[in-house]
Amino acid sequence: MRRRLAAFVRCAKSPGVAGHMAGWRFNYASFEKVFPLETLWVSWFPTIDKPAAYAKEGEMLALYLAEHFELPPLNYKFNWTDLDA
Repeated sequence: MRRRLAAFVRCAKSPGVAGHMAGWRFNYASFEKVFPLETLWVSWFPTIDKPAAYAKEGEMLALYLAEHFELPPLNYKFNWTDLDA
């Protein structure tokens, strides 16, 4: 988790730096103007394994999608195949 967050910050601060798509998108779209990097925060939900983590992420993204009618601007990942389950 620490490496992913560091990669996000590195990409968010530096134009053209690759390594974390959300960080690149944050920089490219100039989100810093509205959402200063130092004001962002992260939260997580402990799970027992990777499948449970993916299921929880899908649940949270589905709730966001239902409320906002789009996916979060820095998180486009969504497992559409799990919707039928």
